[in-house]
Amino acid sequence: MPLEVRFHDTALSICQLPQGSDAPTGILRHPFSAFFRTHDEVTLICPTGLVPHGVKAEHGFIPFGLLGSFDFGLTGILTQVANPLAGAGVSIVALSTFDTDYVLIKAEQRTKAIDALRRAGHTVHDGAPNPL
Repeated sequence: MPLEVRFHDTALSICQLPQGSDAPTGILRHPFSAFFRTHDEVTLICPTGLVPHGVKAEHGFIPFGLLGSFDFGLTGILTQVANPLAGAGVSIVALSTFDTDYVLIKAEQRTKAIDALRRAGHTVHDGAPNPL
């Protein structure tokens, strides 16, 4: 099933916060931010300009979203983009919201990702390259 995806021009970072950290509510007010706590770690995804000082972070990600609302009962939606990207050597970080899925890739792999998604039959909406 062909999908429609939209690339966004937000430079993102994935941060490892100290265990027990509170959710940074000021940062979480911004688009493309997420806070995730497990028994073992605390992770923050946020715009690169908002990375808290002194935390371990991996920079250089950009997001693209799968357009549409996907029912929780649907299967295989994410694999339709993950498989062509894996075949092209593009590593992903997948995130889901209530309605849809987002994928983070390294910004330098943007062109390779767009080409792979288009070859797989997906419609790609691409804005201007992301300022890192």
